[in-house]
Amino acid sequence: MAEKCDWCHGQSEEMEVREITFKASVEEITVCCQQCEDQLVGFSRYAESHIWHFFAGLLLLPAIGGVVAVWRESVDSGALGYLIMGVGMGAAIIKYPFVTPQTVQMMGMKKGILLGRIIGGLLVLAGIGLFVFCNWFVDRGQ
Repeated sequence: MAEKCDWCHGQSEEMEVREITFKASVEEITVCCQQCEDQLVGFSRYAESHIWHFFAGLLLLPAIGGVVAVWRESVDSGALGYLIMGVGMGAAIIKYPFVTPQTVQMMGMKKGILLGRIIGGLLVLAGIGLFVFCNWFVDRGQ
């Protein structure tokens, strides 16, 4: 099976394997052109410098949302907490759509980033949907 570009996942006769040095490691990348290499290296450096923002968004926002959901259970069936959880996690994934090496192998980084942003958008919609559902369709026993 022929090598595919790590960025665009295209095949070309001029595939090149290059070593790129980052803060924590040296990575081998396969690229088809200079533009793909520039895009891949640029996004990888962005991911490397913002990884803690990504983890904070995925860990802190659900925790805050869970506390708010329990605290406001009698007011709005926890709807505000679900909104914070869904929209917060979705926004973190949209802003930082980091992909795994397996995703890069399977579909390329460019398509993996797009898929991550779509999943983030679905999380935002799920948070808004739970907010609407809890506010208008859940009987609060009043």
